[in-house]
Amino acid sequence: FDRALVKPEGCTALWRERAFEIRTGEEWTSGRFDRVVFVGEGDDRKAMIYDFKTNRPRKDESSDDFEKSLVATYAGQMRAYRRAVHYLTGLAENHIQAYLVLIATEKVVSTNP
Repeated sequence: FDRALVKPEGCTALWRERAFEIRTGEEWTSGRFDRVVFVGEGDDRKAMIYDFKTNRPRKDESSDDFEKSLVATYAGQMRAYRRAVHYLTGLAENHIQAYLVLIATEKVVSTNP
């Protein structure tokens, strides 16, 4: 959890609270990245998207159930964010990872396919 909050070693670029607008065909997507970390250069360049969530577990909801619920809830948003990073940077989508940073449980959960 703490590593998602600091600039990692090897970071080549860092976006924080960066708004975007992209149009692909007839589809228009607007959004704001909480944090995108880029590492590597050239063909080895990768991006990690971190989206901070303040949702709280329901009473008696297990940590696992809470995480699964949020991954399902935000899967579409995170796919859109991965697609946006792809279009904005030219990175292959398999070089872009996406994570939810769950404030309530202090966990970082992958939303990658």
